[in-house]
Amino acid sequence: MFLLFLIGVGVIGMLIWAIKSSNELEKEEKRKKEREAEHAEWKSRWEAERNAYDLAEAEALAELEAKWGKCVNTIMVDMSKTFTIADRVYVFEESEVIIMDGVTLKFKDLIGFSLLNKSKKIYDVYTTATSKKNLGSAIIRGAVGKAIAGDLGGVIGAMSAEEDIDYETSYEVDEDDDYKMYVNVNNLSSPTIVLKFGCSESDAYETANLLNVIVNRNRQTAN
Repeated sequence: MFLLFLIGVGVIGMLIWAIKSSNELEKEEKRKKEREAEHAEWKSRWEAERNAYDLAEAEALAELEAKWGKCVNTIMVDMSKTFTIADRVYVFEESEVIIMDGVTLKFKDLIGFSLLNKSKKIYDVYTTATSKKNLGSAIIRGAVGKAIAGDLGGVIGAMSAEEDIDYETSYEVDEDDDYKMYVNVNNLSSPTIVLKFGCSESDAYETANLLNVIVNRNRQTAN
């Protein structure tokens, strides 16, 4: 009889586990479908925004070339959600025009520039959680369950023991590049144009090399 009782308890326990596992699988499948739907929606929205951005950029370049001739170089400064010509540096060699931060300048108006890397400290915080069964809780729950419903209550009480979770937090410090260029122009009301490249070292240095060529040409012409 006792053996049959233990077998019955085991069967009930397996049934509880099977039902719980089935419910968890259904929940996970539902969460998976929700994540896939969210990703598809995000991808569709991102593609629409990117296509609109590319179209606006192409239209702006066509308009500028109609006015200043062929654009020999474009350099990305920033990429805002909605395109503006301030996102790029445009160079029109034939007409000796450069557009920076949306400002149109003749080559001869460039006096000098400086490029700075104002690096920022970035702190990454990681928290690790370690879960352990709280045996004290299991004993208490088991004892209470057994007092209420006999041996089966004791088994269920032990299975539902609370968990202790240990948290460990670690920190990592990193340097994040922040390139800024200060361009001096021949304009008393607005003598400085600031270009913010963020962490894009290649775009910052390409712009610096470009401006260096123009400034040197101005000096040679002046001499």
